[in-house]
Amino acid sequence: MSKRYNIPFSSKPLPYLLPVAVAVIVGILVARKELVTPAAMIAIAVGAVVLLGLFFLCYRHKKRPGYFSYIVWALLCISWGSVAGIRYHQVYYRYPHNHIVQYCRPLESSLASVRGVIVTEPYIGKSQGFFANFDRIHQARSVFVLRCDEVLTNLPEVPWQKVTGLAQVNVSPPYLKLKQGQRVQLDCWMSLRGGSNNPGEFDGTDYYRGKRNLVMLRVKHPESVTIL
Repeated sequence: MSKRYNIPFSSKPLPYLLPVAVAVIVGILVARKELVTPAAMIAIAVGAVVLLGLFFLCYRHKKRPGYFSYIVWALLCISWGSVAGIRYHQVYYRYPHNHIVQYCRPLESSLASVRGVIVTEPYIGKSQGFFANFDRIHQARSVFVLRCDEVLTNLPEVPWQKVTGLAQVNVSPPYLKLKQGQRVQLDCWMSLRGGSNNPGEFDGTDYYRGKRNLVMLRVKHPESVTIL
């Protein structure tokens, strides 16, 4: 006769991890909306773990009440939700001190010279529609992604600074000599990439953040591009 083993997992879906999954989703949403600071989430996670340990110690040799499991699950969910929020913040919001995004001013553009390597093949972007032929904003432009390695801001007596990170580049009008792999210097307007301009439009903030590409470099003339 073959020996039978007790399988610890049932073939039926178990709902035990559902509260933890919900807590993780809530933690990510809280971090995404920046409703709670990372320091507060760390304090909440540590506090939940400490309370959980104390709760188990208190009832180690005592009869556990009926609400014991509910409190345990609540503390576990709070800790897992906090950990998920902390992890989301580290991945999508935390950048090195020398990242190019650290040199951008909130809600405004600034003049800068940026050096780096073109990592995507440049293409010609052109807006469509009635107004595309009448204003400079909708003119054709060269578009590519730059891996930045140096930046020079308009701050007095501040030399070239070593940086890291990606930036989206628009050169208007197009500059056809640009190719992937070239190292270039751009004299440009540097700013953070914005979200939607009107309600209901695609909000690319989270999309750009996921690609670690939150900086926009606008070059107003091809003469401001130097191939190194």
